[in-house]
Amino acid sequence: MTPSTITFHDCHRPALEDGHYSIMVAHQINIAEKDVSKNISEEILPKSLDFYVEGPRFNLDPGLIHSVFPPAGGKGDYRANLPTWI
Repeated sequence: MTPSTITFHDCHRPALEDGHYSIMVAHQINIAEKDVSKNISEEILPKSLDFYVEGPRFNLDPGLIHSVFPPAGGKGDYRANLPTWI
């Protein structure tokens, strides 16, 4: 895609349901050497993060929608066209 390309999507559905989430990440590093006295084992303290997923805040009443573009069942390349007002 070029910097001037615009892509419109019908919708985006998040992979997570609405709500509060908490994640925790921990790392452990083990380096084994032939000489046992040089073995290194280190655990990095775990970190946690809380975040929220919020759902749609705005809705349109389907009865308020007059038409859609591209038209249902329409065939063709509509990427270069914008809808026109009637």
